[in-house]
Amino acid sequence: MEFFFEEKSDYSTTFIRLALGIIMTLAGFGKVMKGNEGITSMATSMGFPVILMWAAALIELIGGILILVGFYTRTSAFLIACVMLVATIVVINGGAPFMGGSSFWAWPLVNFLMAVSLLFSGTKVISVDK
Repeated sequence: MEFFFEEKSDYSTTFIRLALGIIMTLAGFGKVMKGNEGITSMATSMGFPVILMWAAALIELIGGILILVGFYTRTSAFLIACVMLVATIVVINGGAPFMGGSSFWAWPLVNFLMAVSLLFSGTKVISVDK
């Protein structure tokens, strides 16, 4: 069994890439579809400038699509890692890592770690870049 998994080890990053790409695309799409009113509401509730919230939403949407198809993966992963690091820091003040609501910081932390993993590994197989 070892020989099978050793031979296919390049595919492990593909699963991470697809998962992060889907998650970020859906998250970004949800934010962008809320429009300026929704983005402004989120920004003011978190104490961020509206332009930064729009930037985060577009990075999630466009970066998620790029990661999903495997194009500019490292660049997109870097930008998404930055957004997820800020998201983790912002919500970590709420406390509980695995509870719902505004204090749920485990989810952005996992997304941050997946993005960092892709930043180091890049794409191996099944991508536009290859």
